[in-house]
Amino acid sequence: MAEHLDYIQNAINRMANNSFLIKGWAITFISLLFILSVKESNIWYLILTFLPLFCFWGLDAYYLRQEKLFRKLYDLVRKGKVKEPFTMNTKPLRKYVPSWFVTLFNSTIVGLYFTIILLNLILILLLSWGII
Repeated sequence: MAEHLDYIQNAINRMANNSFLIKGWAITFISLLFILSVKESNIWYLILTFLPLFCFWGLDAYYLRQEKLFRKLYDLVRKGKVKEPFTMNTKPLRKYVPSWFVTLFNSTIVGLYFTIILLNLILILLLSWGII
């Protein structure tokens, strides 16, 4: 059982690492587009940022949900409630973990993406009014 728990813990760690990397890429890429739009005084670069922003947000929610599924599996294996040895199947656990759409608005990720959206909207207004 300990080896099975190690496998699941490794999957949890990978999901958490993927989520962390996605946040880093999102901030880096969106910041680059922010800088480019201000430098070029082009509002279309700011409008363009919404597409990758929503993609990063969706991926982040996906990995957070996967992490929660594996945490649920870990808990069930730890309690001895999983009969199949070394299973990594989280499909039966989907009813116990919030959906991907609900996970989009989880407090651990929504703050970051709403902040970026707010900054984007402020920059759009400032550029359209000619302030910057």
